Amino acid sequence: HYFESKVIPPPLKVGDKIDIFQVQQVIVHNTRSHIYLVKEQDKDIIKVLKVPSLNFSEDKAFLRSFIQEAWIGERIVHANLMKVTFAPEKSQFLYHLSDHIKGQSLRQWMTHNPKPDVYKIQKILKQLITAVRVLQRMEIVHLDIRPENIIIDDNGHITLIDYGAAKIKSFYDGHQNIKHMPMGTLEYSAPEYLIESK
Repeated sequence: HYFESKVIPPPLKVGDKIDIFQVQQVIVHNTRSHIYLVKEQDKDIIKVLKVPSLNFSEDKAFLRSFIQEAWIGERIVHANLMKVTFAPEKSQFLYHLSDHIKGQSLRQWMTHNPKPDVYKIQKILKQLITAVRVLQRMEIVHLDIRPENIIIDDNGHITLIDYGAAKIKSFYDGHQNIKHMPMGTLEYSAPEYLIESK
C-alpha cells in the first residue's frame, strides 16, 4: 500500500520545512489532521498542505480515505471543485497539497450576511449544484457538504473542498454498499441515507 511506504510527519510550526515547502501559517491542528499554509522553496507559490494526524498512523481505513482525497482531487478539473495533488513522488512523507483558495467559509459568509439577497443565494446554489453534478458524473458521492466545506470569495465564486469522506462507486464491489457506511457530518446527511445506514 502507498501509505505503508510513507512516514506521517509530526505536527509542524511556522518556519518548519517539509521537503521543498516551508510552513507560513498553521491553519488547523486537530485530532484528525494538520493543515498548513506553505510556500514552495525558491518560488512565490503558496499551497495548502494537509497531513494526517499521528493518532491515525495505524488506522488503515482512515489513511485510505486520506489518500483517496488526493486521488479524487488530481482527477478533478473544475472551477467549483478543489484541486488536490499528492506529495512529490520522491517524498518519504504522507501528505497532499491543494491550491490556496482565497475567501471565507460559507459559514462565515452566512454570519456576515444574515439577510442575503436572494440572487446571491441563487448564484451560490447554482455553483454548488454544478460542483455536485461534476462529482456525480465521476460516480463520486461527496458525503460532507456543509458550510465549512464551501469557500466563497469576494466575487461570490464558490469552491467545494474536502473529499476525505467521499465515496467512489468503482472502488466498491457488489458486496459493499456505500449506504451502509455512514461518513461525513450527520447534521448535513440526507435523512434517507441515515435511515438506510442503520
